[in-house]
Amino acid sequence: MTVLPAVCWGAARAPLPPPPRGQLEQPGACAARSGILVGACAPGALNVAARPVDIAGMSKPPTLVSSGRELEDSFFLEEDRVLLERLKALRRMEENREALGRASGIRDPEVLKRLVELGVRPESVAPLALVPVVEVAWADGKIDDRERRAVLDAAQARGIRAGEIQHDLLQSWLVHRPPQQLLEAWQHYLAGLLPELTPDQRQGLRRELLDRARAVAEASGGFLGLGNKVSPQESAVLEQLEKVFTG
Repeated sequence: MTVLPAVCWGAARAPLPPPPRGQLEQPGACAARSGILVGACAPGALNVAARPVDIAGMSKPPTLVSSGRELEDSFFLEEDRVLLERLKALRRMEENREALGRASGIRDPEVLKRLVELGVRPESVAPLALVPVVEVAWADGKIDDRERRAVLDAAQARGIRAGEIQHDLLQSWLVHRPPQQLLEAWQHYLAGLLPELTPDQRQGLRRELLDRARAVAEASGGFLGLGNKVSPQESAVLEQLEKVFTG
């Protein structure tokens, strides 16, 4: 007689039929058949194809899982020690509204609540919030010391304060010119995230991300505010970012 293998399951399921006659169940499989959650990787638990599940047991949309990894890989450069150290710190954070707010600077409670429900981790929400600022800062292809200072000052006025993870990440990206795949990864991630939000939540997230980027453009554009506040290159980047939300 054959023995059914012990495998993991992610969440409770509807009761399942017993195994074919002549096959033995391992201990705990009867609980799996009854629909009782016996715990991750419990002996005899049944492996049912499901959406990825985070540590709190909440279901994550598959698109968010893959695009989240793409965004993290594009943002946390292996050659930048500060970025990698901050990535480790983000991974140690709890998955709650307070942690996501600290990692991203996002303050809208309904947006943060929904991100937690979707299982979004701090290491994903940090680049989600910062990529628009980075793209605007590099809109004309270069950053001098005065522009760098203006960007950091504008970011601090919008909640990215010195000594916080967001500030360190932004400082690193004011040294590295972002490659095209960083913006593409950000767009892919939002394409998976926005359908999971209500219209009000989408509007709240758009405000949080783009208002900060616009403030940076106004601070650094036109030679630190002399003349036109926002340069044509910065306007083009802001328009490209806006299209992700408007379709």
